Amino acid sequence: MRVGGTSKGIKLIKSCYPDTQFETVIHSSLDSLIKYVLMNPGKLGEIGKFLEKRVRKCLIRGRFGHVKVSLEIFNSILNSTHANQLTFYAPNLVSVLRELLDPSADQRVSNASLLEERQKIRFQAVDTFSIFANVRYRHALVDYKDMGFFLDYFVRMAEHTGSAAAERRRMRIHGLKGLHYYISTVDDLDGFVSKYIDLARKTGDSRTLISTILDNMVAYRDEDTGYLVTPEEAVSSKMEASDSAQEANIDNVYRLATICLRQVLVV
Repeated sequence: MRVGGTSKGIKLIKSCYPDTQFETVIHSSLDSLIKYVLMNPGKLGEIGKFLEKRVRKCLIRGRFGHVKVSLEIFNSILNSTHANQLTFYAPNLVSVLRELLDPSADQRVSNASLLEERQKIRFQAVDTFSIFANVRYRHALVDYKDMGFFLDYFVRMAEHTGSAAAERRRMRIHGLKGLHYYISTVDDLDGFVSKYIDLARKTGDSRTLISTILDNMVAYRDEDTGYLVTPEEAVSSKMEASDSAQEANIDNVYRLATICLRQVLVV
């Protein structure tokens, strides 16, 4: 049903945004939106397209607060709807996450404060990706090969070399979290690791997935709390490949790198 030329779903989405970009999502409106999509899952495609368009407009205008609200809406939809309904809006969500996670986008931002806001949004986008990856993994909706660009983004984040130590550490933490969530969706780990190494050799890229992980373990070895000392111990532990997402909600570079290493070396 359309009211005044605008569908009810779009009107509900618009009502989720606060009057200023410095406020959070309007939860009462978000609750109404979720109830609507649960009763009308066929409208998720329309809602996904609107959210993607809204994010792009807000990025151009520097309204980063509303970009954050858009991600909160996506998170609620992911958490509330059935995973089989993901196909209705997955292309829009993937497009949004690519835009927000791509480190090269920072080159288009000249203002230091805006760049800081952009980086905060990137961290929030990692959290959204974690929900998305868990849904994909459980229901095998999309083959991981179609999501390879995310792997590259997370590796680049995990290799961040900014001059500010705190910023560098935050970026690497979220890059490793992204790697953890991404790897949890992969079924053929041997093929996955081999493919990434072969690709690096063909392109002349000195980076490999494992070397990126090990570099972080070495660079932040002072954070070692005895969780893991060597890669050999990681292999012998035979830990489950899908370390719980809760384990990745930590701010310890060494431990996050260890979790990723245990995932790719699981036997």
